[in-house]
Amino acid sequence: MGGFAKGFISIFGHQPLIMVKGGAYILLLHLQGETRVRVGRLGEFTFPPGWYAYVGSARKGLKARASRHLTREKHARWHIDYLTPHATEIRVVLVPSREPPECFLSKHVLETGKIVVKGFGASDCPCPSHLAYLGESSIRRTHSAGTWCNSPRR
Repeated sequence: MGGFAKGFISIFGHQPLIMVKGGAYILLLHLQGETRVRVGRLGEFTFPPGWYAYVGSARKGLKARASRHLTREKHARWHIDYLTPHATEIRVVLVPSREPPECFLSKHVLETGKIVVKGFGASDCPCPSHLAYLGESSIRRTHSAGTWCNSPRR
């Protein structure tokens, strides 16, 4: 499970990332306090403090797409770009795949949490949202599901 830039780990897929350039990723974000954010055309929303899971995809450049979400200063292109600057911590899981399993992963993430903003990150698919609120509980390191790893904030 090595070979990725610092802050990343692949927990799914059996092929090295150099062979599969696309796939999905899960961002785990922590908001320290209640945060009011305007999310593009979706509108303005209040996000409760705690952990969130966002599922995204990239047909090419999976590692680059995930790396982009770790930077604070960027042009807001996707819904998640409005929320990441407010996060005190972000963890990333890469899921290399020839066909990004974004909606499959999103369905399972939503079963764990709750929707705070309908349509968040899901403007190009039938999913109710690609962002789930997980609550205040901490994200634990586990070897049964892979290892979540802390990411550097740039």
